[in-house]
Amino acid sequence: MPETGRLPAPAYHPNGHQPLPQPPTYIRAKTPRRVRQAMAAAAARQRMRPAEPRNTRVWLGPGADVLAASYETPQALPATKTAETDANQPVVRPMPRRVQARGETLSSYTRPQAHLHPAPRIGPVRLARRLGVYLGALLVFVLGTGLDRLRGRDTQARRAVRLRQTFERVGGTFVKIGQQMASRLDLLPMRYCEELGNMLDHFPAIPTEQAIAVIERTTSRRLEEIFSTFDPAPIGSASIACVYQAVLRDTGETVAVKVRRPRIRELFEADFRALDVLGGLAEALTLVRPGLSLGIREEFRNALASELDFRREARIQETFERRARKAKLHFFAAPKIYPQLCNEEVIVQQFSSGMWMYEVLAGVENNDPVALARMAELNIDPARLARRLLFMSNWSVFEGLAFHADPHPANIVVQANSHLTFIDFGASGYFDQPRRDVYVRMYQGYQTENIWEMARMGLAINEPLPPMDVNVVTRELEKSFHQSMLAIKSKSAPWYERTSAVGWINALRLVSKYHISTPPDLLMYARSTLLYDTLAARLDPSINFYKVGMRYFKWAKRRRQKQGRRALRRVARRGLLKSIDFQQIEQTASTLGSLLFRLQRLFSAPYDFTVLPYVIEKWIYVVMMVIRFLTQAVVVTGLAAGIALFGDWLQGRTLAPADVWRQVIQNPIYLAAIALVAVLHIRFIFFRLEQKTTTT
Repeated sequence: MPETGRLPAPAYHPNGHQPLPQPPTYIRAKTPRRVRQAMAAAAARQRMRPAEPRNTRVWLGPGADVLAASYETPQALPATKTAETDANQPVVRPMPRRVQARGETLSSYTRPQAHLHPAPRIGPVRLARRLGVYLGALLVFVLGTGLDRLRGRDTQARRAVRLRQTFERVGGTFVKIGQQMASRLDLLPMRYCEELGNMLDHFPAIPTEQAIAVIERTTSRRLEEIFSTFDPAPIGSASIACVYQAVLRDTGETVAVKVRRPRIRELFEADFRALDVLGGLAEALTLVRPGLSLGIREEFRNALASELDFRREARIQETFERRARKAKLHFFAAPKIYPQLCNEEVIVQQFSSGMWMYEVLAGVENNDPVALARMAELNIDPARLARRLLFMSNWSVFEGLAFHADPHPANIVVQANSHLTFIDFGASGYFDQPRRDVYVRMYQGYQTENIWEMARMGLAINEPLPPMDVNVVTRELEKSFHQSMLAIKSKSAPWYERTSAVGWINALRLVSKYHISTPPDLLMYARSTLLYDTLAARLDPSINFYKVGMRYFKWAKRRRQKQGRRALRRVARRGLLKSIDFQQIEQTASTLGSLLFRLQRLFSAPYDFTVLPYVIEKWIYVVMMVIRFLTQAVVVTGLAAGIALFGDWLQGRTLAPADVWRQVIQNPIYLAAIALVAVLHIRFIFFRLEQKTTTT
């Protein structure tokens, strides 16, 4: 191989047409892999149909960055055609073409399905029917409450039970809406949330033929190709889906097949539209504060829509199972997911056998002999179950990508040796890293009994905050957390006062008092914490929530130390310069510069000047509402005068303007309309003056 990169001069035959055979050409260049692949692709395009197989070799030279590539030209090339030869041929004639490879589509290939479907359209007739269902349920609840008041036995507990029974009687999507309302601890009394949390989600099963049709349509395969056995009787039937058990044909494993109900998405969309109409009507009549129902309706829509997306649920469950396995936490898990069979309407997962958590509770609380015998057979210890539940709750929040937000007893399977298996990840929440860091600092204050730090972090969780006296709110939060800390440290306090959920509930009530918008993930976390703590206390009434929580943080600390030692060993093996992430250093410097800029702006802007625009904005709103009332009053008066003149014209009378005006203002219907408009505008003004102005 020549030492230089110059190419030898081409040699020609004496006839001047056909070139002589040349030795291979060698090119030395420092080129990356992409350039080598491009060179090989260009050479392949140039030799469309060679006379003989071309010998192409690409090899790496003595140096790691030196490329030596050689391409051998064919021994004989077609002779160059002259213009005279082309002149004797017709212009329209076939030309040589490359022989293309013919590939056949595999029988097992399935086209990817687009899952970003637009929202279904809801017609006025269907919307009217759903509005009728909602209004009928509301009428039943109001009449029952009115009868209790007449009989003198109206209590909050009876109203909560009646509300749950009303939702269960209507069924369908009402059950899911009621379950979502159970997490609104900032809006509903605690008794209502507890009662709605016990709502039973039982619904008649869908026909087996429809379930099979959904499976075959979404997987593009016949049922016989997937399963060797499919039980037509569902093992569970809820408002969103039915669950069947089957046996996979390829592996012989027993699986659970979750099938979404046909047209359930259209039914949910109709309910969303009905809630929008009722919420807008309540705001227009000032039954609720303007703008309050909008955020609640959006949260309901997002939460229920996520439960309808089975692809999201399968991915969360798969991630939960894999991360628990990698963390070597072998005492809890989730069923294995078969992703090739999962889609937006079907989930195929491993079948989990054992005892339901409600069976274990029946054995612990009611001494059920069948449950106790089964627990002894599987070596199930209730006290160990309680500790593992609380450990898993903290791990999923601080270590996992998402946490199970609906851990009721029907979603937990207890297996041998007190092993926990969690199912149904449709209701799941997640925290971003900044909010997770706030939680960590709050629990550090909880560990050191620093109540002031707990109050500060409890307020920081709800950021961004509206303009308010932060010190006053923080002091009230401090008092609330102090009461919770006294109950937690007490040996004689009942179990429901020693849970951390009580502190969260009191904090949520306090922030709702100041009209602070509570993040949805905080509401889901507070509700899930309440359920975990309740289950743990029912399994072991003597459990110490403080010690169990600190046990998790000690485990997390040891895990961080192990990860740090591994990182140091990697640095020692690779060397310091190869281990430094210069891009991370640049990002850190940029973050520090942005922080200094924000601090400079914060200290250069006086607080009084930042509050003044919000105060002015409120009084501008008052003036605009007064102008709006006067405008509507003029319009109503003009319509009333027009109606009065038209009535007099029909009777053949002609009145003076003063008489028409006197007739209008003496009309009780006109006075009632003006009074209604005035009351609505006054309520709008008071709502706005009492509302904490946001910075956006």
